[in-house]
Amino acid sequence: MRNLVAEAYEASYDKRAKEVAAKLSAMHLLYTEAILIFDEIREQLASDHKIIHDIKYYTNRIDADFKFYNDAVQKVIPKEQNLNLCEDLEDFDKQFRKYARLEEAD
Repeated sequence: MRNLVAEAYEASYDKRAKEVAAKLSAMHLLYTEAILIFDEIREQLASDHKIIHDIKYYTNRIDADFKFYNDAVQKVIPKEQNLNLCEDLEDFDKQFRKYARLEEAD
């Protein structure tokens, strides 16, 4: 005999889990993009020691926090979805840079 209540709950849980995984993936892409942009700024301001020192300090703090964040994300997002994050990041990076007008002039 089928337990329709249990099946409905399981379907609801699967849907919520997929939504949470999708939102975590989006957060991961945004956070990773921010780190990439920080690294570019750090390179561009390498000659200004005070500014670069401050940026390095805060970027290192963000990097340390990102490591803890990334470890938590890896536990929640299914492995097959984790494998797609690099490709997703490349695609997101291209689109974001176009949107934010950060593309290099050809």
